[in-house]
Amino acid sequence: MSVREKQRAQLSTVEAELRRRLIDSLKLVARGEDSLFFTTAEFNPFGLPTHMLSKTSAELSELAAEALQLRDLLGESPSGSVAEMFRGALREAADVADQNRLGPARSAMKLLDRLGNPQPAQIDSTVSHRLEPVSGWSRFSESDALVEFVSRHLSSWHYLSFTSDTSTWENPSDGCLVNIAFTNTESVREFSIVAPVSSALKSRSVSRLLEHLRDAYGVLVQPLA
Repeated sequence: MSVREKQRAQLSTVEAELRRRLIDSLKLVARGEDSLFFTTAEFNPFGLPTHMLSKTSAELSELAAEALQLRDLLGESPSGSVAEMFRGALREAADVADQNRLGPARSAMKLLDRLGNPQPAQIDSTVSHRLEPVSGWSRFSESDALVEFVSRHLSSWHYLSFTSDTSTWENPSDGCLVNIAFTNTESVREFSIVAPVSSALKSRSVSRLLEHLRDAYGVLVQPLA
């Protein structure tokens, strides 16, 4: 076997491994786990310490770098490859200037779709809802009051805040997540609820939260794009 044939065989092996592991990881992120998956040592806009970053993402980044290096040696374009799609998602997640960039769960779903993995089995039962005022968040002027209410209402949930522009509350009893992302002026730019099963959205805490947001702020459940 020639050197080129060995490199091509190695590329096939690396890309197959990267795709398999990436899809498995993205299913978990889409389900609300590993919220820092799209933050790596290279794509780390908030300068988070290394020990906070996802070890899985670091390993996948190494595989992606190896795949891209092999493609370069073989003179093959990285365009459309699994490694380039993964790095593209990392770049998008790190683009803090884009106030409309997706949160981790939706970024994972988008990348899964690009990888051609329809309706992953592990997130089949996951239910995601986007919350938004009729006029949109860009015109919403009561972010402080809304976030204060959410914080009080979900005070018994676990509070997570891994980056300066996101807040997440997790229900310890059923794994339901409430996610809020902010602009650099601390106004709400994205609000979502991700439930592992649809019944979690019928819990008293979630139903009362949705009812108050609707009545007090005109925030309604919108279909996810």
